[in-house]
Amino acid sequence: NGIKSDQICSYALASQTDCNNLQIPTSCTNYCSSYFGMNTDACYCNAQGDTSGFNACVQALPNLVQYSNLQPTSADKVMISDTYYEGNQNGGSKTWTESSAQQETLTVSSTSTVGFQESISYTVKVPFVFSSTFGVDFSFSSTQMTSQTHSNTITFSDTTTEATKYNCTYNYSLDSSEQLYSSNWQIPICVTGYTRCDFPSPVADPNDPSQGSHYYWYIPVGVYMPFKGLCQYQEGTLQSTMFSSNCTSCVTSNCGSKSCQFDTGVTGNSGS
Repeated sequence: NGIKSDQICSYALASQTDCNNLQIPTSCTNYCSSYFGMNTDACYCNAQGDTSGFNACVQALPNLVQYSNLQPTSADKVMISDTYYEGNQNGGSKTWTESSAQQETLTVSSTSTVGFQESISYTVKVPFVFSSTFGVDFSFSSTQMTSQTHSNTITFSDTTTEATKYNCTYNYSLDSSEQLYSSNWQIPICVTGYTRCDFPSPVADPNDPSQGSHYYWYIPVGVYMPFKGLCQYQEGTLQSTMFSSNCTSCVTSNCGSKSCQFDTGVTGNSGS
């Protein structure tokens, strides 16, 4: 036998039915007949009894995951508000000591399956904007639709003291920027590896006769088929609610005063 490459596939074996559905044997036959100058008897994905290890396989390629619509919509969220009226004719001061815990979530779901007979498990790496907050990956199967959520809590704390004047009303607020994400993703799950071209008599590689003549040759599927023609795509969604790490506390009054200060939130332990 002849081998056109030294890579051996180590993933789930592709069924002949899956290869037929992608028209791999037809493309393989056309390529081998043309390249070797002899009509092939047949092209096989994992021929029965073949123990060479040069197999046609089904493989998820999560490193090629594509996300769309990763720009968040942002809006200020008022987490705490309070009103204080100064009734002392001499005026005084008011201190607000406040704390607000907000939950951040990341939900990744698969919303489709692929048509391969084999069940392929893989891990999705989420974009950095999420991994820096949640620090997780998500595991999926090509034959199941599942949803996974990870969450953590970010706590905003603030102490503000305001000098107050008689007969003035003071409005205190603590707010932060809430960021909402709604994205779609897709991952290619592809046939990779080799098919075997069988010939009625030994044939040599016309570009490398030194390898000798053989009844069959192993050809990488990527030699004669485009990448997209070898793949199906599992799709899913990503939903997330996150907050800016900063918060703003402001005090305004009907007497014309306004003061604001910035604080930094503290992220608690993550939990699924």
